[in-house]
Amino acid sequence: MKSLKLSKLLIVIVLFAVFLLTSCGGLDTLQTPPPLIASETEELTTVFVTRGTVENLTIEQGITRFPTVTARLETGSGFIKTVYAMPGDVVYEGQVIARLDTPELDEMIKSLEGSIANEQRRHQLFLRESSALIELQSTSGSSGSLALLRLERRHAIARYELEMEEMELRLTSLLKRREHAEITAPANGEVVFTRLPGAWVNALDSVSFISLMEGVFVEYIGIPQLIWSYPNIQGIIDGVAYDLTQIQFSRAERIEFQNLGIEMPVRFRIDTESPDLLGAGKTVFIVRYISYSEDTLRLPNYSMFHPRPGTLGNTYVYRLNNGNQELVYITTGVITDQYTEILFGLDEGDEIVVRR
Repeated sequence: MKSLKLSKLLIVIVLFAVFLLTSCGGLDTLQTPPPLIASETEELTTVFVTRGTVENLTIEQGITRFPTVTARLETGSGFIKTVYAMPGDVVYEGQVIARLDTPELDEMIKSLEGSIANEQRRHQLFLRESSALIELQSTSGSSGSLALLRLERRHAIARYELEMEEMELRLTSLLKRREHAEITAPANGEVVFTRLPGAWVNALDSVSFISLMEGVFVEYIGIPQLIWSYPNIQGIIDGVAYDLTQIQFSRAERIEFQNLGIEMPVRFRIDTESPDLLGAGKTVFIVRYISYSEDTLRLPNYSMFHPRPGTLGNTYVYRLNNGNQELVYITTGVITDQYTEILFGLDEGDEIVVRR
């Protein structure tokens, strides 16, 4: 009785296992091997496992640009009053390219300069009058009054010199502040962007972008938000390939682009000894290797079979061995539109039957 119950239990377990395998597609995949490629009427077409490069790439478009520097406001803040250099103008280092609107500062400077001029005129008049009075007292023979006049004259001159020194220091400070309200070009080059009059700027804000006219980089002209995290980026310019290295912008530079209302570009440096020979404005085909395997085993895609969707199993091929076909399961790596990388299961030189 006990053995009968045990036999029934084993039968239930076996049936349940068969159900699971069938429902998952495992029984069909694991127990029924794929059919061989029959060829009774014609010769089989084969390919060989070769060693080479398997690469998956995409091509974007860019343009060569000259590198740029920025002209900044050194200190303070205010509205841009006048712009002296517009995009396309060539400027030189130190040249004033924009000026802030500083009416209060200009009025203070004008007033102080007027006060200095008035004090100088009053002092000259005092010197003439005191000299005449001293000469008059010297002819009258009053030595006491003469000594007092000379002492007062010396004290007046000392007070004047002290007051003039203080006013000159104040004027120098105001003039320096006005100098900082001028934005000068940091280098020789061509203006490619500048803020217009009326724009508000703070200390260290960029006012103009100036092309250096030397060297060259590549600027991607597609979607700026694209993430460039792929290795082995190259640029094809006039049929010549150049290695590219992405230029990483700092946080301050990203904020600067945002404040200027300019979308942050994707830029690359051209790794060549003489990039200046390339010039600007040339079309660049940017080649991005999404995946890349060099010196690896590979097969054409059309020579492989893949498991049916929803079933278990690996990719497989039919290998010729002494004229007989044998089914070989393989492990693949990089897959492109032409080749597939072979990681395990085959050796270089293996002859594979091509499916029809």
